[in-house]
Amino acid sequence: SQSAAASLDITRGSEINVTNTSFKRAKVKVKAIVRNLIGSNIYMTEHCYERLFNGENSKLLKHNALILRLRGSDNNKIKYADKVSERDGVLAVMNITRMKHAFSFDLMNAVVALIVTLAAGLALAVLFTLASTNISERTREMATLKVLGFYRREVHSYVHKEMLTLTVIGIAVGLPLGRLIAGLLTSALRMPSLYFEVEVAPLSYCIAGVATLIFALIVQWATNPALDRIDPVSSLKSVE
Repeated sequence: SQSAAASLDITRGSEINVTNTSFKRAKVKVKAIVRNLIGSNIYMTEHCYERLFNGENSKLLKHNALILRLRGSDNNKIKYADKVSERDGVLAVMNITRMKHAFSFDLMNAVVALIVTLAAGLALAVLFTLASTNISERTREMATLKVLGFYRREVHSYVHKEMLTLTVIGIAVGLPLGRLIAGLLTSALRMPSLYFEVEVAPLSYCIAGVATLIFALIVQWATNPALDRIDPVSSLKSVE
């Protein structure tokens, strides 16, 4: 399956050693990798199994498990699986639907929401710090613009255009870089029984970009009073 292949670095065409319940080992070539996000399984034909493990004895394969594909709602599937497990001769029942419910992502969604909130706060703090530093280092320049007769909105626009340009560049560089980092993090969390598939929807990129632009506009609005408080006379008299 995909999770085991990713965890063990197995690709199509690789040769692996498999062991049956009798602890007999055989080498087999991987023909394909099944997309299976939960659980790890190996699939082979009956003829292939007999050829690998029975050899010259030609011992008939004894089936000890069945794969059932059920239709209907999730509750009906779970109820039917429970009824089957109560029958004599049935050792265990593995229900994929129940496994999906067991792997509840409510906690994971809460963690993701917390991380997104912290990232938004960090972005807002970084933008505000950069804007404040930019204004403090260019006080004499802003004072000169005011002396030359520039209006408040023109002074604001002069500073904010640069911030917006840098923000757009940061978005263009940060989105693909963030996708790369997400792939590296999920690859570090590889587990044989669970496969994390990284898939970022185009809407997510749009939301991230728009949210960053909104944060930049909020920072610009918050730093406008600092620009208005610049006194041209005292600023030009100050010695750098």
